[in-house]
Amino acid sequence: MRNRRIFIVALLTLALATLAAAQKPNFSGSWKLDGAKSDFGPQPVPDSMTMKVAHDDPKLKVAQSGPQGESEMNFTTDGKEVTNQMQGMDVKGVAKWEGETIVVSNKLDLGGTEVSFKQVYALSDGGKVMTSSVHIVSPQGEFDMKMVFNKQ
Repeated sequence: MRNRRIFIVALLTLALATLAAAQKPNFSGSWKLDGAKSDFGPQPVPDSMTMKVAHDDPKLKVAQSGPQGESEMNFTTDGKEVTNQMQGMDVKGVAKWEGETIVVSNKLDLGGTEVSFKQVYALSDGGKVMTSSVHIVSPQGEFDMKMVFNKQ
């Protein structure tokens, strides 16, 4: 009888752990850049930057406002390629889950020159902090940026 109870408890624990692992975080919200915790590589940290994320998996909409203007990009987290517009240019991108992070790989053609950037979105501090790590590859070289946002 005791072994049966232990087996049932172990089975329930496994089922709950599987259910918890299947739930992905939701990135929705209004976010404000924390410049002190961010690193823009060779570029100066902007005085202000905000991001609004609407996330209803698999749909992901990211609207950003900063010193270089405003942009809005739409993705699906199921790995399907989408085309967005950024400053009048086509940007082809793919978003997918990697564990509890969303990885977005984008490419754009600047007059015959390809620029790619891989962006990884992660939540921490109970969903109150979002970190966007970006790796950019261009003919001028490669560099990384880390933008830390606080939920508003």
